[in-house]
Amino acid sequence: MRFEHENLATKVMDKKHEASRVPEKENISKDRLPMMVVEYHDERSGANAYLVIDMLVNGVAGGGCRMKKGVTPEEMIKLAQTMTRKFTLTEPPTGGAKLGIDYDPARPDKLAVMQRVFEFLQAFLYNCYVTGADLNTNETEIITCTNAIGLPCPQYALAKRLGNAERRIQRFYEGIHLKLDERGAMVMNAAATGYGICTAALRAVSEHNLKGCSVALQGFGNVGGGLAKFLWDRGAKIQALSDRFGVIYCKHGLDIDFLLARRNERTKAIFPELLAATDRPAGYELIADPEIIYELGDDLFIPVADSGVITEKNYKRIKAKYIICGSNDPFAPANIEEWLFELGKVVVPDFIANAGTAALYHTLICEEGPVTVPGLLASVDRQIGAATDEALAKARAEKISPRRAAEIIAAEKINAYPAHYPTTISKRWV
Repeated sequence: MRFEHENLATKVMDKKHEASRVPEKENISKDRLPMMVVEYHDERSGANAYLVIDMLVNGVAGGGCRMKKGVTPEEMIKLAQTMTRKFTLTEPPTGGAKLGIDYDPARPDKLAVMQRVFEFLQAFLYNCYVTGADLNTNETEIITCTNAIGLPCPQYALAKRLGNAERRIQRFYEGIHLKLDERGAMVMNAAATGYGICTAALRAVSEHNLKGCSVALQGFGNVGGGLAKFLWDRGAKIQALSDRFGVIYCKHGLDIDFLLARRNERTKAIFPELLAATDRPAGYELIADPEIIYELGDDLFIPVADSGVITEKNYKRIKAKYIICGSNDPFAPANIEEWLFELGKVVVPDFIANAGTAALYHTLICEEGPVTVPGLLASVDRQIGAATDEALAKARAEKISPRRAAEIIAAEKINAYPAHYPTTISKRWV
């Protein structure tokens, strides 16, 4: 075994800047490297992992752990920077980070690979890095991995730094397992992101009223299903929703309880289940083309599926005036968001709209008092609502896009944080 040290962060950022340099007047935050890039190679599986700590704020950085084939350090640096922006919304703020494992999540040794990555990163998880579920990982796997290295929960570093860690961790587990309905079909940990997106939608639309709003929803998984329920309960008319197989449309609005009851709970697919159903309600149209979703919904379009789904080929097809970014980085390339603004669309950026889980975790770890469903939802609503209102107000006043407004607001906070120095730690088994 040997260790190799190289300034990977510098190489990545130099490459990025050579590819696309931004004029000085366009910079809205300090041109900086991430604080640390940690690289790990797992000899047994061939997996590579990259932990990027963008910056430590109050001694801590947070961001989820994702697994997919083809993860790169460039991608993790970008996502870690987004997490830093996202955590400027929370109180107290923390820095941003992201952990990516370049490996096929369908492989049977997925959990074993994750455990070896967490074992290598245990010093960070103990002292300064807090994490959670992300793309192709779930909270049970994350908790299993942290427990295996002797930590009581993935938020341990923050709980320890704040003091009275045992009580804070107890609050964390009480809160994430709270049931939002009598059947227990929705628990707080899975619901928080969807609730935050619903709040962002409510604050974005005219008169802050969702009743009667026509909605097209792209994605009906854990986040999309909960979001659909929250929107429906507030009177929104969800005319269309899609999964990877197709679109379900009803002019008069879909019955979300009916669809949730028939969704495949393993795959979260709904289109194939409804296609085979004999009790499908009258007026439901099944369209075997997921791309049609962009042309439906007069008021709100909410992507809560994969990254990069809105492209140069389809962005002009979006019918709705308001676009609430429930998924991370839904635009490819990213400047499509500005093009949509030029077309008169109102786009609430992802690092505000989908920050519900970050808001929930900070509430559970950082605050005191009883842990209740109304109290936690109110905290998520307060944090996401305030950030949405601030960004939209600045955008209207300065005639700029909501993303640009939100980035300026975040940059003012980030640029006030203490300076740090980029570091890279690389471990390769040879």
